[in-house]
Amino acid sequence: MSFQCILPGKILFEIGSSKNLGKIIKNNYFKPLILTGGGSINKSGNYNDITDSLKINDIEFFEFSGVNKEPTPEIIDEIVDFAETKNVKSIISIGGGSVIDTGKAAAVLINNKKGVENYLEGVGKGFKLEKTGVPFIALPTTAGSGAEATYNSVVSSFKKKYKKSFRDERLLAEIIIIDPLLTMTLPLQQTMFSGMDAICQLIESFVSRKRKPYPCALASYYIPKAVKALFALNTQIDNMDARSIMCEASLASGIALANSGLGAVHGFASGIGGAYNIPHGLICAVLLPAVCEKNAEKNPELYNELSRLISNNNESDYFEFIDFLYNFNKKLGIPDDFKEFDIGKDKALDIVKLSMGGSMSGNPVEFNPEEWAEFIEKFL
Repeated sequence: MSFQCILPGKILFEIGSSKNLGKIIKNNYFKPLILTGGGSINKSGNYNDITDSLKINDIEFFEFSGVNKEPTPEIIDEIVDFAETKNVKSIISIGGGSVIDTGKAAAVLINNKKGVENYLEGVGKGFKLEKTGVPFIALPTTAGSGAEATYNSVVSSFKKKYKKSFRDERLLAEIIIIDPLLTMTLPLQQTMFSGMDAICQLIESFVSRKRKPYPCALASYYIPKAVKALFALNTQIDNMDARSIMCEASLASGIALANSGLGAVHGFASGIGGAYNIPHGLICAVLLPAVCEKNAEKNPELYNELSRLISNNNESDYFEFIDFLYNFNKKLGIPDDFKEFDIGKDKALDIVKLSMGGSMSGNPVEFNPEEWAEFIEKFL
């Protein structure tokens, strides 16, 4: 057997650890630019504790807020320009997957040619990084995307209808600080959507045709834990133990997807998310049971394994796993389709075309575009 495992730098996981940011980076990381979404984190005491820790340790820093949607080429390029005017030496993202992806891209582009669009897969001029960027530090405030542990930045353009990755190992964070306290202000709906994204990533990396042994081990450990934790949070939003487990699971999902890839759920999430303003986690949650069902009919053994992980019953089969996923969505209040967004069934083939390649290439079963169009049409 031959494989590689790509991992980020130092990972610090501890409740309250974000308050020690200044002490952690002192003497090694200078003139940081802090990126945030500008929402609840900026209004919370947690954010003030973080910036106070920088002030106490005499660390000069700059702030840029308002990264509150999936990163666009425009916002990333604006941040790179801003960072250059301030002579920024490192970037710190405090936020969800969008803020983290924005920070990763900006950090690595500071010392390279401008224009993030030119680095995206299948878009632009096919630029490759020539130099290492400035150090990047991630403090996730959601438990879902796992973006803190991946080496790609997902960039979206609704104008041009794409959602593409900027991918290079130099995008990996040097330090990840995971403090479950930072997720406590996340509203219930966002908690559910982001949590389902993490669960979906764990499941898809486990069954991916690109699956690797170490990521599979992480996924098999965290899938049942994440399911129990997210279900607990649905009725106990302030459950710190469940929040902590979801933070662990999200990190694991990022490591798993970075090394094993994903599948059709995330393929469609890219195609639909690039063309329509629908939350990424919602797309994943809606499609996960049906994609698993379609795959399991052709490749049952992998899904039998998942069923046994969830049920802790060696006699369980994929039928039980699929039923579990549909029922789990109902319990979490996840809708059955995307009809409320008025996309229209005539857009099915267009969505398939936008979804091919990328994550779709890791799906454990291969289907032709017409088969996928017939599948996705049911949700429109």
